[in-house]
Amino acid sequence: MNLYTKALNILRKKDGAHFTKKAALRIIETFPQEDTYVLEAGFTPSGKVHLGNFGDVLITESVRKILKLWGYKAKTILAVDSRDPFRKTPIFLPEEFKKKASKYIGKPLEAIPDPYGCHDNFVEHFVEPVLSSFKDFGLNPQVVFAHDIHTNERYIELLRQIIVDREKICVIFNRVHERAGHTKIYVKGWIPYRPL
Repeated sequence: MNLYTKALNILRKKDGAHFTKKAALRIIETFPQEDTYVLEAGFTPSGKVHLGNFGDVLITESVRKILKLWGYKAKTILAVDSRDPFRKTPIFLPEEFKKKASKYIGKPLEAIPDPYGCHDNFVEHFVEPVLSSFKDFGLNPQVVFAHDIHTNERYIELLRQIIVDREKICVIFNRVHERAGHTKIYVKGWIPYRPL
């Protein structure tokens, strides 16, 4: 038996011997009737995409691959938070861009020009190198940008429902925060949505 076959046999065992297998077991135990398991990774491209961002995708894809190896349908979505606001200027950007960067504070990252002038916008400059490397690592997430999410009719419908049910959601958020040991409590009248 070669090393590859031996590794596959280890991975096929439904045990918690590795954290990705433990995660896959928890998923199928919690949601046993799902036709397709959808796993999500995500990051905000507010500057250089780092190993932590890449690790999130790598772990999510690893769990997806375990689920598929066990015979389940699964897919990974990578959500790129391209509409997050530009909060501060990264120190590594070109001086020419930094001189005018204050006018971009608060604007969606996708609305900011590429600091280096080689891509259509800020997001594309920092995301493209990461996306183009996925194939080399055997990763195949479905990439979705915030713009695509925010303009999706189903998202808008769910967002409307969140606003209607905001008091119930506030109670749920507070319960989750309390269980996690956080002291921040959302007050009555809080709305779980911050439009630009």
